[in-house]
This record gives sequence, C-alpha cells and structure tokens, in this order.
Amino acid sequence: MGCWPMHGPIVDGALAGALMCAVACGGAGTSPSPSPQPSRLHFKAGAQILTFTGFAVSADPALPACTPTGAPFAGTSIIAPADLQQSGSQWVARSTAATGGSLELRIDDTGNSSAVGDLITGSIQGSAIDTGATLRPANGVTATFVAPSIVDGTVQRTAFFTMGRITGTIRFSDGGSSPLSTGTCTAIQWMMQPASGLFPLLGLELSL
Repeated sequence: MGCWPMHGPIVDGALAGALMCAVACGGAGTSPSPSPQPSRLHFKAGAQILTFTGFAVSADPALPACTPTGAPFAGTSIIAPADLQQSGSQWVARSTAATGGSLELRIDDTGNSSAVGDLITGSIQGSAIDTGATLRPANGVTATFVAPSIVDGTVQRTAFFTMGRITGTIRFSDGGSSPLSTGTCTAIQWMMQPASGLFPLLGLELSL
C-alpha cells in the first residue's frame, strides 16, 4: 500500500579553450556561470538529498490536501538527489545526470531571518524521480513542478538543513494512465540537506 503523509498542527514537524576559439572565430561562446558572491546562507555545495511531500489529509490551509485522495497509489512523497552550486548570489540545485530528472531549484536570500535561521525564496521547475533511500526502495513516483512554482523556506544556522514550502502546480505520478495515477497539489513541504549528513532522513524515510 502506498504511503500517505498527513499534516496538521500536531503532525508538523575545455570551457576556456572553447571561449577563446569562439572569440577568435567571431562566434558566440556560452557564457560561464557568474562567480559566487559572499553568502550568509549555511549551505554546503555538492551532493544533496531533496525530499518533497504532499499531504493526503491536512488541517493547515498553507498546506492543503492533494487531489484526488489516494492518487497515486504509491503516495505524494519522493526522495531525490541533486547537485547544489552557487551561481552569483543564487544557489542552484539540479537533478544529477544519473537520476534522469530535469529539476532546477533556484534559491535567493531574502535578507531576513527568524529565530531558527535565514529566510529564503526562489523558484523550481522540471521533474524529479524518486530514488528511495537507505531504508526505503524507490516508489516509482515522479514529481513535476509546473513553472512558475514558488519556493520559500528557512536555512538553519547550526546545521546544513533547509525546510520550507513550495506553492504552484505540483504533480506526483506513477506513470500510469488511470485517473488515479496522478495526484495534484497546490502546496507541498520540501527539505534539503547534504547527502553526507542524513541523520534526520533516516527517521523521515520510515514515514514516507
């Protein structure tokens, strides 16, 4: 049986050479990524684990239930690897080549803070395929984020851990053709942490 999270007030918890050739030949080379700028955000560049969770039942208007209830059978939660790098003032997480996903998550610092950490905003588009984790096999679900999907969240100052909300049109699909093969959400919860620091994920994957 698929796993269906519930949410409520209690439940929450060569480039240089190519460019030189382009200039010498009068062509237009591909622009390199902007140089990283100083950032206060407590991120660790490199391999990350992203989790996206939609809720089947919710008492929180900020995270309404996905529809139709019970779709897809495997649930509206995925775990997906990504690569996080800084580009100028932004941080960008993209699906790794090995997963076959097309996810692009762009994160900006709002300049504001809370008691827990620093507040961020951003956007997300593309798709990510569930890969499972140590204690849970892959569930066959793909999450697709229809642009524009808006990201907000909090980056903890004392740990490489980020948590927040994504709003927009988010579809979780098992690839089938029946009406219950795809669940659609207007808001979901997301988390990100380095792949080398999975201590919270071990408990999380048991509930996904």
